[in-house]
Amino acid sequence: VLDAAAALLGRNGYQATRVDDILESAGVAPSNFYYHWESKEELALEVLEGYFERSRRETSTVLEDRSLRATEKLKRIHAFIVKKLAAAGCCGGCPMGNLAQELSDVHAEFRKRLARHFVERLESIAAVVREGVRAGEFRKGTDPRAAAYLLLGSIQGLMLLSKNLKTTEPFDRGFAQALDLMIRKDGRKE
Repeated sequence: VLDAAAALLGRNGYQATRVDDILESAGVAPSNFYYHWESKEELALEVLEGYFERSRRETSTVLEDRSLRATEKLKRIHAFIVKKLAAAGCCGGCPMGNLAQELSDVHAEFRKRLARHFVERLESIAAVVREGVRAGEFRKGTDPRAAAYLLLGSIQGLMLLSKNLKTTEPFDRGFAQALDLMIRKDGRKE
């Protein structure tokens, strides 16, 4: 049921996904659903937590790898997302971004949980940028928090463009350009 709900919510969004659609996709009876969850909302919040956990697993090994330079960490995240977008045929995009767009203004609990996730992502990106500034990889004076906003905003917006245009080019080129704007070109520390 969780897998069916995750797939349907990721593809159709919260409002357009009915409990009956989830039951049909999972091949289970309503009694089975209501034994575990009281409502679609309760199930969707559990699915959302699963999205968060998967996102953490997928990125933490790279972002926390002390053997990688900051620039390399961000380039690997970039390559990972491009590969994921391509494998999905540029369909779906980011489940958290999609749900944030759909529900942030109308559902306080979803907004709160999504905000927690986005703040966690911002903090991990800011830590990488901070490393890069200290190591002289990024331009002197780069504000790690502002750069994290730029990079996470770029990730979300460029995934949306890639989803709409059905090509990885916006994400691939746009994120590379955002990163390139931060990188020192002469290789010297400032």
